[in-house]
Amino acid sequence: MIARGCSVELMSALPAPDEKYDCTILDSIYFNLIEKAPAPPNTFALVHHLGSLYPMSADRFETEDRPLLDKCDNYVVTSPFMQEFLTRKGYALDSITMVEPVAPPLAKSNRAPVTKVKAVMLNNLVERKGVLDFLTQLAKAEVPPYYTLRIIGSPDAEPEYSAACHELVRSNANLSKTVSFLGSQDDAGVKSVMQKSNLFISASKMETFGMSIQEASLQGLPLLVCEGGYSGRHVIPGENGWRVNGTEEAVKVFARLTAQPGELSVMAERAFVTESIYATSCDKSAESLVRFLARKIQSN
Repeated sequence: MIARGCSVELMSALPAPDEKYDCTILDSIYFNLIEKAPAPPNTFALVHHLGSLYPMSADRFETEDRPLLDKCDNYVVTSPFMQEFLTRKGYALDSITMVEPVAPPLAKSNRAPVTKVKAVMLNNLVERKGVLDFLTQLAKAEVPPYYTLRIIGSPDAEPEYSAACHELVRSNANLSKTVSFLGSQDDAGVKSVMQKSNLFISASKMETFGMSIQEASLQGLPLLVCEGGYSGRHVIPGENGWRVNGTEEAVKVFARLTAQPGELSVMAERAFVTESIYATSCDKSAESLVRFLARKIQSN
C-alpha cells in the first residue's frame, strides 16, 4: 500500500476528532473502541471474527455484532466464508471486499517415510479451537501411545480451559506419554516444530480463514481438519489431507494413521507436490484493497 502512495499509520486507539485521515481500518477484535463512541468517518471494518460465530447465535449477532458493524461504512473480509456470512445478514455485496491472507510459497521439507505419527496442533488453548474435545476423544478411544502430539499455543486467554486440557493429559496414562504443550513459540520455534512433524491437526469449531492451517499446508504437511467455518476448504481430499466432521471422526482417522503409518506416508508425498491454492502476490492484494478504499472514499 505504501508503494502505491498510501500513508499508513498503525494505531492502538481511534484517531482524535481533530486528526484528519482519509479512512480508518478497524479490526473487529477492537470493536470495543466504538461501543460507546461513534466510528470515525470512512471507517472500514476488518472482519475476521465475530463473537456470534461461536457459539453460532443469530440473536447474539443482532444484539452484539450488528450494532457495531452498522457503525462502519464498509467491510474488508479475509475469506469467502465471511463475505457470504455478511451478505446473508443483509450487507450489500458492494460494501464488502475480500482480501485473503497472502501466502508466498515456502520451501517445503521433503519428509522421510512415516514410521510413527508426529502430529502438531497450532492454536491457543481456547474453547473454540476444540483442543479439549480432541484430547477427550483421544483418551476415550484408548489409542495406543505410538505417536506424539505437540500443541503450540498460549494458555493465557482462557486459563480454566487451558488447565482442563493440561489436567486431562496429566491424568491419562496414554496421553501423558504422548502429548506435550509447548506454549507460545516465535516464528522460528513454530517452523522448527512443523519441520519435525508429519501431520497437522485442526480441531477448531470455527475459523473464518485459518492461517495456521494455511501455514501447515504451505510447508507440505498433511492436514487432518475438522469442518468449522472456512477451515475445511484448505483440504483437498485425497491430495493434501482429510476433512472430517467433528473430533470423534478426527480421532478415528488419527487412530487409523497411528496403526497404519504407511497411509500417512502416501498422503505426505501427495501433499508435498500439491500446488498452493493461496494468493501469492502482495502487490495484487494491495492494489485491490487500495482501489476499493479509494472508490468508497470518493463516493462519500
